[in-house]
Amino acid sequence: MEVVLSQKNEQVAKSVFIRCACKSHILEIHNDPEDSLYELCFWDRKYRQPWSLWTQLRCIWRIICHGEPFRDLFLMDEEVLDELIGELVKLQLR
Repeated sequence: MEVVLSQKNEQVAKSVFIRCACKSHILEIHNDPEDSLYELCFWDRKYRQPWSLWTQLRCIWRIICHGEPFRDLFLMDEEVLDELIGELVKLQLR
């Protein structure tokens, strides 16, 4: 597990990167104190080839229309995060 800190307006934003068992994917959990939300992102480390023009245009279109280039972003507030942690603890205790 790797923790990355970035300074932003006297508050510290934190990102935690967790590598999966196959070491091909990464789960990023990002917390920015300014908006009090937690972002859950999935990254694929195997994707090494350059993007086609079509893929680049599709990402640009998604940014213009939706504000994000990918659909793999999951936003959580404190309540949802606590629920997720509780469910993970239950799974671990089984």
